[in-house]
Amino acid sequence: MDQRRTGRPGLAVLFAVVLGGAASAAPPAPLSTTAADPGPPVEGSIDSLPRHPLERLALQSPSAALEAIPAAMDAAKQADDPRTTALLHLAEANACRVLADWDCQIRAGAAAANAGEVAGDPIVQARGLVAEALGRSRTSDYSLSEALLAEAEWVLRDTHSPEMSADIYLNYSSLSQYIGKFGASVEYAEKGLAQLPGDLGLAMQVRLLRNLARSHTELGQIDEARAALERAESRLERVDDPKLLADVLLEGSRLARSTGDFAAHEAKAKRVLALAEAIDNTYTEALAREALGHGELQRRRLREASREFDLAYAHFARLGVDREERRVLRQVIPLQLQLGAPLSEVQPKVERLLALETTLDAQERNSAAAEYELRLERIKQDAEIRMLETESARSRERQLALERTNRLTIALVVASGLAIAVLAAFFLHNQRSKRALGQAYDRLRASRAQMQEVMRLSAAYVFVCDASGRILQANPSMALALGQSPEQLEGLALSDFLGNDGETAQADYLRRVKESRFDESVLTVRDAKGRDRRWRVISRMPPEADLGENIIGTAVDITEQLEQTEVLREQSLRDPLTGCLNRRFLDEFEGRYRDQPWGVVAVDLDDFKGINDSLGHEQGDEVLRGMARFLSERVRSADSLLRPGGDECLILIPQAGEGVLERLVERMDADRSSAPCGFSMGSVARRGDESLADTMARADAAMYEAKRRRRTT
Repeated sequence: MDQRRTGRPGLAVLFAVVLGGAASAAPPAPLSTTAADPGPPVEGSIDSLPRHPLERLALQSPSAALEAIPAAMDAAKQADDPRTTALLHLAEANACRVLADWDCQIRAGAAAANAGEVAGDPIVQARGLVAEALGRSRTSDYSLSEALLAEAEWVLRDTHSPEMSADIYLNYSSLSQYIGKFGASVEYAEKGLAQLPGDLGLAMQVRLLRNLARSHTELGQIDEARAALERAESRLERVDDPKLLADVLLEGSRLARSTGDFAAHEAKAKRVLALAEAIDNTYTEALAREALGHGELQRRRLREASREFDLAYAHFARLGVDREERRVLRQVIPLQLQLGAPLSEVQPKVERLLALETTLDAQERNSAAAEYELRLERIKQDAEIRMLETESARSRERQLALERTNRLTIALVVASGLAIAVLAAFFLHNQRSKRALGQAYDRLRASRAQMQEVMRLSAAYVFVCDASGRILQANPSMALALGQSPEQLEGLALSDFLGNDGETAQADYLRRVKESRFDESVLTVRDAKGRDRRWRVISRMPPEADLGENIIGTAVDITEQLEQTEVLREQSLRDPLTGCLNRRFLDEFEGRYRDQPWGVVAVDLDDFKGINDSLGHEQGDEVLRGMARFLSERVRSADSLLRPGGDECLILIPQAGEGVLERLVERMDADRSSAPCGFSMGSVARRGDESLADTMARADAAMYEAKRRRRTT
């Protein structure tokens, strides 16, 4: 049932009011229970939130939970049980959160919100929105995170749930931390704690206290931070959540380092590392490594500090968390230069840091951080508009209901001798309804005017279209990008701007939005100059009670960002000396041709050490470059030439049918005189479904056997 709709009052209630009786409102119906209801809460805690048993498993053994969820999900879908489906998506979101897989958390949270809405369970729906918001904030999408939290608040407007209110405050607190607003973070955390008296939501209390400690530490309020951590630790004894324990210990480690207690700092960081490894949380492990690096740095153990920072950097880079990656690179690069690390080892890190500085500076200029309060106010205005629209609709509905039943009610009351009283009551009720309706419309008009001004001033592209893709409204920024005025865009189809295959692209886009009522995708849009641009479009189809079947979308042009990302990706896959691919390409090749035959040719230069020793490293580098040119001129365009390191090269051959390897080897054998130096080769074809690593090992063995034979002949 749609929680945004209410039924009309019955005649019995109206009679009770007229006669002076007290008509008590019925209490809200309890949440429906299923065979998969959450069971007992965590020991020692009062937890009123609906949970699936697998959600608790997700906190302790996330991989095991993810393995068990698909079967439970199939059973719930077969039983047509959207509520249990939503709870399972929440368990999945929590497992992904523990594993630091935020893309997975975002998908699972959105799915939980949609299933919760279908089930008519506002608490479950709000939990899904909050889970998605947390994932969005972890990927620096602060604007959408704010919007999701505001939507969760609106979903819960008629539902009393202290824990959910606390959870929303927790996420506002975390969001404030991410963008450096620690004072606001403290205020939100304290508001969240005020929602949870006694032992209600102990785990939630610990998370709020963790945030409180972090913000107090950043603000230099050491006593307050220490007090918050002590309160968190006293509650942790009754909460079985290793990830949460690691988070609290990490804050304790930060606090200890800020006060110069490096022994406590190191001890807590090591405990965090052990917990992170136990639950396979790469993000927390990286934070622990970073903390240990700071400890080693304070003890002037520079080599050990560099090693820890390097491990943290590798984890952050793999997770794609740019800000953390930049932060650690700023530590590790000066250290490695001070330690005399080879330039070939430091240079890629320097290039990566420069790229991150450029990208993040641009993001921060246009990010939610710069306009946090403004956008938050805009989102709240949007929620208020929707509430006013609903309120106005309800008022109109009540008015019509009263008019339809007026005659019948009067007749009934006259028969009971109460006509005058009822007529007076109805008259007063109608007058109040009219006044309320007028006030609602006044507020609605004012809010709409504010929203129109926000849309007009927004640098982002904002539009509203109907279910067929026809543009109903667009802001000036979007109109300018498309070479039109806002008025000219109205009535045009999105397909008019989606390139040569616009109708197909529009149909795919509308299908995705309608299926999930939410979509985030990258569309190719033809701009005012006829150029194909890449827009990141976030779209939502609000519930029917709000805006009909219309779609609200925001877009940002990310063409340059994508181009830069592709350049950086290409650079990361290339050997700077020869231009050949490097080891990072191996995973990409194996993933691309996993189910196909392939061949591998291993090439090793003969007596390359002697060349370096006799002629010098510069000449040795020139020989490597010449060998790369020699090999690249003899491979097919579909083949991949790699220099894994040293004097070795690899040729990866997809679709290596019969005779392909032989012909390649024969061609290179025939051209040996053109090579800058002697070389040995070993070639093998894939056996069955063996891994690329196994095929490469056999190619290496064949190459060394060929080298041995050349030496003995």
